[in-house]
Amino acid sequence: METEKKSTVLLVDDDSIMRSVLRIILKSEGYLNINEASNGADAIAQCLRLKPDLVLLDINMPKMTGLQALDGILQASPTSLVLMVSAQSSEDKVTEALKKGAVGFVVKPITAANVLAKIESCLRRKTSP
Repeated sequence: METEKKSTVLLVDDDSIMRSVLRIILKSEGYLNINEASNGADAIAQCLRLKPDLVLLDINMPKMTGLQALDGILQASPTSLVLMVSAQSSEDKVTEALKKGAVGFVVKPITAANVLAKIESCLRRKTSP
């Protein structure tokens, strides 16, 4: 395992197994400050409280889609980077997410290498001057 990483990460997905997989991937790389939300409304509330460095956000969720929650997440925590993680990777969904402020997109099914590469790329962007 690498050294402990201080970034706060919020995993937002209605599928608890997907959240668990992402948590395992992040922990394997030294991320320890990992939080979870199962829907968009909870994600917005947690962003208000936690101000996470990075949010991994699914699109297809009940009550409030990830695309609907994206605006609220960025209003609640303007410095958070949002990386979409979804099987819904049509060009219009990706374009909409990027226009709304997401910094990237990972297509499900995921691989640890792909997710970690995108996360590291996003966090480097946040720490760059």
